[in-house]
Amino acid sequence: MDTSIRSLLVAAQKLSGQAKNQPLLQAYNLLRNVAENRPSIDSPEAFNTDLYILCAEIAFQNELFDISKECLKMYFMKPPPANQFLCRAYLCQAQLLAPTSTNPEQLEKAVVYLLKAISLAKENPRYHFLVYNASVIYWQFCRPFLKPTFRQFLARSLHSVVKALDDIDDKDYEWRAQLMIALIESNLDAGKKNEAGQISNAAATFIKQNVPQLYKEVFGLIVRNQLMDSTKFHKDIKSSPELAIFYQICKLKVSLENNEPKEYYDEIQRILNQMGVPHSEAHAKKIRSQLSASSGGETERKSPSKGTGRRTPTPVSTKKISPDSQEKPYLLLELARLCLELDFPDLAQDCAEHMKTCNVKEQGFYLELEFLQCDIMVKQLSEKQESLHKRVVDIRLQAIKRCDEVIMNAIRLGDPNVIQVGCVTQWNLCLPLLQPNLRHYVRKPLTQVAEALENIQSLLVQLRCQIHTELAKCEEDSEQIEVAMTNLKKALALDDAKIYQERLEVMLHRLDLRSELYKQPERVEDIAGMIIEQARKANSGTMRMKRSLLVKAGEALAPDAFLLVLDSESSTKDVTGGKAPLTQIKKLANKAHQFNKCVKKANGHIQRLGNENDRERAALWGDLAKTARKQEVWDVCRVAARFCLLYDDGRWTNLSDSTKSDSPKMPEKTKTSDLNLADGTSSMGQDRSGTQLTIDGVSRSGSPTPTSTLYDKDLLRMFAEVNFIQGEAMVHLLRSEGVQLNDSPIPPVDTRKHPKGYIAKKPEEDPDWIEYCEWITSLSQSATNSFLRGLALGVELDEAWLVCCAATYVWNYNNHVLTQLRHREIMETLTTVFDGLKKVGHANETSSLVNICNALSYALMKPWIPLPNKEPTPPATPGREPSAKKGKADPKAQKKVASVSIASEAMPDLKKAIEVCEYVIEVTNGSNSQDVVAMAVRMPILQTWVAAKQMAQQQITKNLGLDEEPWTGGQKAMSRSIVAVEMLKLNKNGILEFKEVPAINEVANMVEECKWSDKFVELQLWTQLTSLAFDQKMHQLVIRCSKKALRFASSGTQPKNKKIDGHLQMVEFEMLSYSSGILGQSLVDNMGGKNAVRREALSAFLDSARFAMKADNYELVMTAARHYWNACCSLVSQPIERELLREPIRMILHCITETADSQKKKEEKSEDKTEEENVDDTSVGNTTQDSEDKTVGGIGAVEDDLTLRAALYGVLFQSFADKGEWEAGLQAMDQAITDMPRTKHRLLIFKHRVMTKAKLGRSVAMDIQKFKDESEDYVAHMWRRVALMSKETAEQLLSYQNAIEALNSESNEWLKIELLFEFAQWLCVKDFPLCDCTDQVEWAIDILLNMQTAIDIKKEEEAKAAAEAAEAKKAAKGKGGKKGAPPPKPKIPSAKKKDIPVAKETSKDDKGKGQTPDDDSELNAEGIVPQAKEAIIGVLPANPSLKIQDISDIRVLDGLIRAHVLLAEIVGRSVPQYADYLLMAHAYLMRIWQVSVPVSGPTMKEILKNPPPPAEKETNKGSAKKKGDKGAAEKAPVKEKPKRKGPLDVLPHNAEEWSVYDVPDEVIEAFNHEMMTETGVNKHTLLKPMLTLHYLDSLVEQLRTIGYNHLTLPVLAFEDMLARDLLQNNSLKFLVHTRALEVCLELNIMNGYSFHEKICGPVEMSESDQAKSREEIAFWKEKQAQVIKEEMRVRETIAKLATESKQSTRSLLSKRQETVNTDKSEDKIQSHLGKVLGAVQFRDVWTDTAEILIRQGHYQTAREFLIEAHATGVSFEDKPQQARALYLLGTLAMEEAQYGQAINFCGKAQSLHHGDEMFWYDTTMLIVNATLQDYENRNAKKIARGVLVKALNEFMRIRDERPNRESVLAFVISMFEAKLAGTQWSIIRGDYDDINNPLIMKRVHEICEKYDEAITCLVRMGFKREALPLMKEHADILRQMAEHSLETEIRHTYYIQGMIVLKDAVSTADEVLGDVQTLYSIQEVTDSFVLYFIMSTLKLKNH
Repeated sequence: MDTSIRSLLVAAQKLSGQAKNQPLLQAYNLLRNVAENRPSIDSPEAFNTDLYILCAEIAFQNELFDISKECLKMYFMKPPPANQFLCRAYLCQAQLLAPTSTNPEQLEKAVVYLLKAISLAKENPRYHFLVYNASVIYWQFCRPFLKPTFRQFLARSLHSVVKALDDIDDKDYEWRAQLMIALIESNLDAGKKNEAGQISNAAATFIKQNVPQLYKEVFGLIVRNQLMDSTKFHKDIKSSPELAIFYQICKLKVSLENNEPKEYYDEIQRILNQMGVPHSEAHAKKIRSQLSASSGGETERKSPSKGTGRRTPTPVSTKKISPDSQEKPYLLLELARLCLELDFPDLAQDCAEHMKTCNVKEQGFYLELEFLQCDIMVKQLSEKQESLHKRVVDIRLQAIKRCDEVIMNAIRLGDPNVIQVGCVTQWNLCLPLLQPNLRHYVRKPLTQVAEALENIQSLLVQLRCQIHTELAKCEEDSEQIEVAMTNLKKALALDDAKIYQERLEVMLHRLDLRSELYKQPERVEDIAGMIIEQARKANSGTMRMKRSLLVKAGEALAPDAFLLVLDSESSTKDVTGGKAPLTQIKKLANKAHQFNKCVKKANGHIQRLGNENDRERAALWGDLAKTARKQEVWDVCRVAARFCLLYDDGRWTNLSDSTKSDSPKMPEKTKTSDLNLADGTSSMGQDRSGTQLTIDGVSRSGSPTPTSTLYDKDLLRMFAEVNFIQGEAMVHLLRSEGVQLNDSPIPPVDTRKHPKGYIAKKPEEDPDWIEYCEWITSLSQSATNSFLRGLALGVELDEAWLVCCAATYVWNYNNHVLTQLRHREIMETLTTVFDGLKKVGHANETSSLVNICNALSYALMKPWIPLPNKEPTPPATPGREPSAKKGKADPKAQKKVASVSIASEAMPDLKKAIEVCEYVIEVTNGSNSQDVVAMAVRMPILQTWVAAKQMAQQQITKNLGLDEEPWTGGQKAMSRSIVAVEMLKLNKNGILEFKEVPAINEVANMVEECKWSDKFVELQLWTQLTSLAFDQKMHQLVIRCSKKALRFASSGTQPKNKKIDGHLQMVEFEMLSYSSGILGQSLVDNMGGKNAVRREALSAFLDSARFAMKADNYELVMTAARHYWNACCSLVSQPIERELLREPIRMILHCITETADSQKKKEEKSEDKTEEENVDDTSVGNTTQDSEDKTVGGIGAVEDDLTLRAALYGVLFQSFADKGEWEAGLQAMDQAITDMPRTKHRLLIFKHRVMTKAKLGRSVAMDIQKFKDESEDYVAHMWRRVALMSKETAEQLLSYQNAIEALNSESNEWLKIELLFEFAQWLCVKDFPLCDCTDQVEWAIDILLNMQTAIDIKKEEEAKAAAEAAEAKKAAKGKGGKKGAPPPKPKIPSAKKKDIPVAKETSKDDKGKGQTPDDDSELNAEGIVPQAKEAIIGVLPANPSLKIQDISDIRVLDGLIRAHVLLAEIVGRSVPQYADYLLMAHAYLMRIWQVSVPVSGPTMKEILKNPPPPAEKETNKGSAKKKGDKGAAEKAPVKEKPKRKGPLDVLPHNAEEWSVYDVPDEVIEAFNHEMMTETGVNKHTLLKPMLTLHYLDSLVEQLRTIGYNHLTLPVLAFEDMLARDLLQNNSLKFLVHTRALEVCLELNIMNGYSFHEKICGPVEMSESDQAKSREEIAFWKEKQAQVIKEEMRVRETIAKLATESKQSTRSLLSKRQETVNTDKSEDKIQSHLGKVLGAVQFRDVWTDTAEILIRQGHYQTAREFLIEAHATGVSFEDKPQQARALYLLGTLAMEEAQYGQAINFCGKAQSLHHGDEMFWYDTTMLIVNATLQDYENRNAKKIARGVLVKALNEFMRIRDERPNRESVLAFVISMFEAKLAGTQWSIIRGDYDDINNPLIMKRVHEICEKYDEAITCLVRMGFKREALPLMKEHADILRQMAEHSLETEIRHTYYIQGMIVLKDAVSTADEVLGDVQTLYSIQEVTDSFVLYFIMSTLKLKNH
């Protein structure tokens, strides 16, 4: 039997491993049968007992454990012999008892049998092999314990095994060495360091001697755990370079684990140098500088040491490793892994590159190198490696894919260690992608990792558990529920320490519910869980469907309370609250009451349930709240969160601090902001499975944590998330009520109709409103408490990401509170957040920490900030600083500021604020590179710190807040610059003056020397320095700082490859605008009159406006526009400057328009609206004339923005008008009307548009309606402008009519008079009937006379009222009004006007051009108002009996003078009333003398009593001192005051006295005295002295033409007074006296001649006047040159402006070129007004003077005057003046017999200027005379005849076209005909000797007829004096004909005819003389010297 059984066992041995082993079963049956059938135990065996052991061993190998156990049982039934089979039996029994899991008790049972076998085998040397086998078996079944925290259970048994092998001196030294190493690790795990040290000592000796290849492993173990003194290894280390390097690597690992401060980078570099690995020194220096900058000379690992152990000197080998060393690549691999752990990817890359050059035979090494490079790919991203940006994720996915391929190669290789290294690398790569939205990317790689580790039965069970957990989530997302459940079951099986058991069971149960779709769960928790899962996956469907599912889940969990609480927000559950009317406030109160009532139902729910399934139910409520939040079902979300947080009552708490670190967590680098709190899986997500492993498979998380503790943390974490969700949901509820968090509600507007007597109740007194407000406040408090509770739970869990989330919620939802500077309201909340962040850390969310600390500091400081001063910069969002405080300049800042005291009660708050600031400054100082923030984030906290130090009366030292030098590293220099600038800003606010603050120049140097990483902060500092320098009037520094700031205008401050932050860009442009504006202001303040500097300032203001437009800041745009207006105000009055300002002004207006729309939208949102419509447009209406006067007010009387815009549009329009570009001007005005709001400010724009349309001939009816609500004068002004600009006669006529009709009030009578004058002239020019023209003037005269009547009545009433007031003062009380009150203005019945508008009847001569009135009224020449009759035009006379002597108002008299002179000019000399009009004008002038001079006596006496100060006279001159002195020097010898006889206030009585009369200076001084404001000739009575002078000149000229020379002397005396007083012009005075001298000579008044000759002095040009004129010319030429220069500048900037105005550069340049061409080709369009009078022009005065001097024979002096006047006219392009000067030069040449020159001068004059009829007459006549006098030209007479014929034809042609110029044209034609006749006579006399030839005689008779016709026409037209020379010529021709006649009768006839002609001449002269003599007194009859001379000549001829 023994043999058969043994043969069966041999066969079974061969069939081992198959499914059925029949031989084994047969052998077992035989053995069992023998054993069972054995009669007794002591009976002999039928076979040897070793068969039992052999069968048991084979059965164990075939996993037939029952057979094995039975065999061993049968073997031990009888005491076995002590042989090898007994040992084998023990070993087999130990294998059967071997633990399948980490069960220490089972291990002890198995170890007992194993040790028995070892002890038995040791005794017999033959059985020593069994000791070895026992050690192998032991190693196999204790493998599950070879894990951290489980090795301790192997320490004792493994020690026995190792000792047994040592006892038998087993030769397998490598095996023994491995067991020794395991023993050392077991003792270390058991905490037996001393035993481990003893064992390591022996093991090191043994391994070094027998297994040197494992010496490095045990050596590293000893070094890492410091088990032996390092001095024992000195010899080995020095002798072996490889071992020395390995020792250094181990020491670095020890230092890293103990967090010891060390220069790791330099140490590794030294190791690499020793190994001969090349690396980049430049890159190393860069890394070293970054480390030193971020840590101040220490590495980023610097932290307090937690126990450094024994410190022994480190032996260093100086030997370098051999290049061919076999250990070198493995050392490099170890060093590279250390580099990656230290985040030195550059050094790791150097190691990897060198490893590629090494020759290694093992294939696994290269696979490990590939894994290393995959890790390097990600590590090279440095700080971005944990971010989830697309580029970073793509790189990580590439690394994962590459690692996946290498893992497949490792699996093929089959090396478990390599596979495990690859799996660990892959896990670390996949960790950041385990987000809910990214984990689908890592599903396949993690599946491969899980399978690979499972195949090799890896001992990294915790890693495998985490991998299967994450795979379950990935499969669940892919709806692979069964696969997910399988992974969860594997994870549960691998969770030996039961760390994740409850968590995994919950997940598995949830998936189990999802897998059973058609099975109804029995438990309500399962029902709710299933519904929640359905709702979570419901991506489609309406909101109502989703809400119904969520409500079902809530109802399943709380059927008794959920719906009741949900009704708290139901709109269908309103409580009416009685019979009172349901107002809006009542509805709100009912809503609050309903909410408070319903939410109370939730508390009872938890009380009824107690602790039943509390953990599960809490998790379900949390899932429901998260799902509702994700689907935005807010009411369900709030209710679910409320029920969930009922369990947050402290029933689950965190463990003590000793076990807090045991929880495996994500590294701090993981972005917490990416967690989706609304995802139901997030609470089971990142931090449980996120343990990052090293390549050794060792987790940094430490020992496992008990199960309940981990899940308790999960619940607490879930509570924190639900708190956040509840807070967010409460904020949503508040916003649905229209209220922000921590805000108060606004009472609704009651729109109901109320009965009379209804008194509205104040909301603050309404109980319903109070209840609603309390409810809103409770909601805000609840939301804040929820955020803070989440923060508290984060602190309890010691999880910084939760605290950071709470801080983010608090910051975001209170941002509006911070914006409104209500920091104090949330100070407690901020304090709590700060404490939490300070306690548990900020998870690298340093920016949030800085913002929270800044806001908290400001909240602590705010109540104590002095109100008069600027507050410190309030905190803002990251990188955002309130823009209103950046760079603002305060030009009115005072040098000395009053000190401000801070209350002592403020010190605790201020100290706390300083502590907070210093804490965050220390955190961000660079000691930890991960806590370094951008300077834009750090800047506000530094500014707040400076302000807090100042308020706390604490000085800042010289280091400016830095603790130690150097100050140049990292952000230190930038921080110092920021602190210095802030100290400068706050140094003058009166709180505390910093003593150690650097000078502003030094600060500027500091800022310039910094290397700014954040250009935005640099721009801020330069802007602030610009403002500070401007405040201190440091112009050069302003320029320097502003230029530095404006550098960023082109490049910007934000990186090009980064998305532009809109807010930062806006603030950037605001600061650029500030800098440009301040630069412009500084340039204006320091320009010193230099236009170049002014233009730089204008350019700066323009840039400021452009930047402000880009920033969309309306206020800044308007500020820049105001500065621009102020700077250019003195330039806009000149057309040249307006042309240069056109494009800039257009750009500024574009900026204003672009920003005004956004400003309007902002104002519509806000309730504070201001009205800016009370500004009169006329203040800036006339920008061309009044702008210089407006600069005094700073901005030029522009009170608001709209007025400024209107003014700018006005200048823009005027620039177009200057060039005649009316179409472009109209487009600009249309755009202006579109852009401007509908206010009165648009009237100026409409005004310009009306003028433009009128100029273009378009209808203005619609636009003129815009002025219907304006004053009469403004409407009249507009109609007048239309008349001036229109081209059509009908339009002009209608416009004048409307302008006159618009004026009906007494206050506008003067304006109406001026319009009537102008209208009359227009009618005359347009050849309307003369009666229509004179009617307008007579209408004005009627108004003037009525005004005098009104003045007289007013004076009488005032005198009467004064008398009554005097009487009433004497009496007790009168019946009058209040004492001292002025009497009411009396009504004047007689002066009541009937302003009858212009009649609508069409005149016959109108020819359809317009409508004119009929005229039936005439004025008497005596100056008396005619009798009352019906008036068609004008007003009825108020006082028909008014006489000239009754008129006393000088202004009225001046108007009457002008009116009558105008009448004389209109009617012409052909009308009999011509002389009467002139005499009336003269009479009114005499009346002025009579009412002014005689009444000046009292005033002169008053002046003598109280003489004015001498400075007053000097200031009135308005000239420079030098010029004044020079003028005074010239005046002194010229004017010698005659000793006057009699009083000064007496007027002359006759012409001779008038000839020597000039107004005394005393009288002129009296006129300007305040006593004669109304009665003297001064600026108050003569408002337009130049206009008065013009009419007086016309009066003098006309009086002289009709022979009334003696009447001109009073007029010339009046002109002299004007020249001396109001006009103050010496040249004009010289002209007047020269003219008076000529008149005196004509009148033969020699005393007057001598008087005026003496006053005139030398006949020469005044040098001072000539100098002034040339100065004006030089200034004008300079302007012209400047225009050319500016044209080039405009061309350079046109491209930039084109970009801003959205036009192409080419179009703008072409447009400008067209403008230039238009300017050159087209003349400026003139209106029909003729010459516009302004100031006295030297060139006009000089021309008039030259004309008189030519007549007087002063040819040389006249030439000087003319040459200077012509040069001035050419310079100023005054063509009329040039033409007149040329004509007079021709006259002068004629006098000097330079006939050719005379002709040329006249030709140039005619080609230059198209003057009136008399101009052409004079020039043509001069040409004819010069031609006739040219003796050198034989054909001169014929040429002259041709000229005359041509001139006659032209004048005859226009005679019919100009009926109103009939008299002038008749005079010209008659004179030309007479001249032609005379010329013909000269030709006949020269060509024919015999005039008796009939043909010749016929021609002579025609000549005589021409003379007769011309003379008759001249006499008929009133030109009697002009006809007398022609009569003489005619008589002379008749005489010559008589002399050449052959027949006596004919001769006698000719003589008789000649006598008749002469008699007619004498009679005509007698008539003229008689007319003149009637105006003389008896004593003055013989004074008319000229007429007597003419009369005498004619009589002599007659005789």
